[in-house]
Amino acid sequence: MNIEQQYIQALKDIKDRGKKKLLFNADLSREDPNTYILSLVGRTFHHDMSQGFPLYTSKLVYWKGAIAEMLWFISGNGDLRKLREMNVKIWDDWGGRTGSDTLKLHYTNMTDWRQTGLDQTEWILENLPKKPYRKSYIVNYLDPQTTYQMAEKFGEESVSIVACHYSHHVLCQEPNKLTLTFSIRSQDMFLGNPFNVAQYAALLEMYCVCLSNRTGENWISDELVLNLTGDYHLYSNQLEQVEQQISAEQFPFPTLSVKNRGQVKLQDFQLSDFSVHGYKHSGKIPADVYVAGGY
Repeated sequence: MNIEQQYIQALKDIKDRGKKKLLFNADLSREDPNTYILSLVGRTFHHDMSQGFPLYTSKLVYWKGAIAEMLWFISGNGDLRKLREMNVKIWDDWGGRTGSDTLKLHYTNMTDWRQTGLDQTEWILENLPKKPYRKSYIVNYLDPQTTYQMAEKFGEESVSIVACHYSHHVLCQEPNKLTLTFSIRSQDMFLGNPFNVAQYAALLEMYCVCLSNRTGENWISDELVLNLTGDYHLYSNQLEQVEQQISAEQFPFPTLSVKNRGQVKLQDFQLSDFSVHGYKHSGKIPADVYVAGGY
């Protein structure tokens, strides 16, 4: 099965076998009696990048928003105004909680660990060409010293929300062919999964462009692997939409083009560098975001 078929099967499994659980709502400071999730634990998805850009076709996926969010994470700051400049407002509800345009997020640790200037992605780009088969090219986002009550023990401020996708791992299995795996502790399967798959596939292509420009050799993407290491679920306000998506027609994946302007680091990319070609889908299936979790 391709990755979208794997995804649709996961939706069916949650509907059939998911455990019903109430949600903690930070605004209520307790579990929400009116909303629940259907939940399963642990799953892996594989996509062969030679089969196209994994942009799901059973519904429209806002791919520009997915890539814009990834570029925002890579920028190393949580300034919501930077995200809005790319016409993406998916984090505004979390910003509304704090009354600030700046969110404290674990995702910024990708390129600026604990605001020390340590760029984990730069370490990979610098060292992978020298030792391509090393298996330790891992970028971690989670930091216990800034996680909720643990942060208090260090006299620090907690992040706004613990990162759902908490690491990615870059691997070279064959000469000049790159694989990327990413790990998620908590996955909204209807809204989050299609977004995350698209943005990490784009991240994989960004690594390839940077490595090609640094080495003068042509690096290409090989495989994208999603590890759902924890809870993956559907919200109770999404179940009708999920039924619609399960029965929707699927189409061949589109292709992604990334403009090569000589980028040598991930922060060199901008949204206009990306374009998708041949994207045929079954239309919009809208659903509201549930602002769960939090301190």
